[in-house]
Amino acid sequence: MLTILALVVLAPSDYTIVEIHREARFAGKLGELVHESLVLEHDGKRVTVDVRGDYHTMCVRPWQRLQEGQTIRINRALGDRVNRADIART
Repeated sequence: MLTILALVVLAPSDYTIVEIHREARFAGKLGELVHESLVLEHDGKRVTVDVRGDYHTMCVRPWQRLQEGQTIRINRALGDRVNRADIART
């Protein structure tokens, strides 16, 4: 009997941030709790991704926030949701 194995290699892909949707809620002394959704573009296709890992505005510096027009690399297979830890700036 012949068994065929298919190996899929998922290489990290670079995406450009086209839009960022932020929802903020009051969080007391920590400022606001911010949740982000990103609209990404790769090879002419746009994808909307929900980012896991909300952050507090008092705990993040302005340069640490994602900005429109930035190129990012996602180190896992892209689905509806992606962890903030899997996003790297290029």
